[in-house]
Amino acid sequence: NCRLYTGGPGTGWLEGHSLLSGERAVDPPGDARSDFEFVRELGVRLGQNWPWENDEEYYDWQLEPLGFSSFKEFHKEVQYSVPEPTYKKYEERGFGTPSGKVEIYSSFLENLGYAPLPHYEEPPNSPIRTPDLWKEYPYVQCVMRLRYYYQTSHRNLPSLREKLPDPLCHMHPDTATAHGLEEGDWVWIESPVSQHRIKQKVKIFDGLDPRVIFPEFGWWFPEKSAEEGLHGAWESNINVLTQDDPEICCPMIGSWYMNANLLKLSKV
Repeated sequence: NCRLYTGGPGTGWLEGHSLLSGERAVDPPGDARSDFEFVRELGVRLGQNWPWENDEEYYDWQLEPLGFSSFKEFHKEVQYSVPEPTYKKYEERGFGTPSGKVEIYSSFLENLGYAPLPHYEEPPNSPIRTPDLWKEYPYVQCVMRLRYYYQTSHRNLPSLREKLPDPLCHMHPDTATAHGLEEGDWVWIESPVSQHRIKQKVKIFDGLDPRVIFPEFGWWFPEKSAEEGLHGAWESNINVLTQDDPEICCPMIGSWYMNANLLKLSKV
């Protein structure tokens, strides 16, 4: 029972242009559905016209410009297709800007009512903007992606959890010494914009500025019950310390200051 999956839209050229077919490993359990089935049914219920009844009809349509009569033919004869990349497309059709040129001064942003040139704004809380807070919360928060997990996913996989079982707060050796901390100690982390605090384990790293700490994000504990604060979601989650009031969020995209929060530490 062959089913297609495609490279689909992605962050890179290869991901966005490749096509790959494969064998369905198992039939969907229970009420599980593919993304296409879910989105198609939602669209139909909202009154949209979807000409394809199922995934395979949709893939047949996708593959037709490549000269294949159907997905089954593609899977049997090719299975994998990556077109030759086209370079310097801008020479023929310009860039994707209103002027067709590289725009340092963004007329697109200007027409939307935003500043057309990049500019810097000091975060709501910082050593410069709020020096009094800086005395009490003397560390700047930064956040890094984790090696073994994707966002909040995969804490429930034993093979990965063994490699990184606990949330780590990376800090300079001098920072740890100032608070009587050693690697492996649990430390409380607090911010001026939250009434809550979280705890993580100390990880010594001399590549940091002593005024900067890197708590890990996305932590929860699937081994704990839902009754224990939604699987411990509030115990070590750096989002608990983040301010998301609309007045301090980015006016263009609505994001908040994840990498510029002020923090203080204390030994658990």
